[in-house]
Amino acid sequence: MRFLLFSAALIGSAASAETMPWEHGAALYQPKSMTAVRDTGPIVISGSEVTFDQKAVAALDEVDWAWRDWNGDGTKETAKVYRISGGTFCDGEAVFVAFYSTAYGFGVSAFRGSSVPHDVHSDGLCATYSYDPSW
Repeated sequence: MRFLLFSAALIGSAASAETMPWEHGAALYQPKSMTAVRDTGPIVISGSEVTFDQKAVAALDEVDWAWRDWNGDGTKETAKVYRISGGTFCDGEAVFVAFYSTAYGFGVSAFRGSSVPHDVHSDGLCATYSYDPSW
């Protein structure tokens, strides 16, 4: 039992120590999906904000990180979940966003509502977006 608790603690601390590219400076992502092209254009994530198509800026406040299915294909990715204020995700109605890297690029799942999302199947999902990193 002690071994299991110790192992779980190690796994948890390793996952929580994972950082995302925008936590080390601004990261530019080009829209890949039609939804991203239509709703956001290129986005730049830097620290606690995201800039849409070099115009609208939205504030980000980290509320969670989780290793779960965020894009709906059953593959688990580590996502940083943020409360968002402003922006163009879901026509400006998104309250939470989950940012995650995939084998194919970068993804965003956007949610309406007052509950922090658990995964892509959470209530309030309003859109998913795909981007190509530009670095």
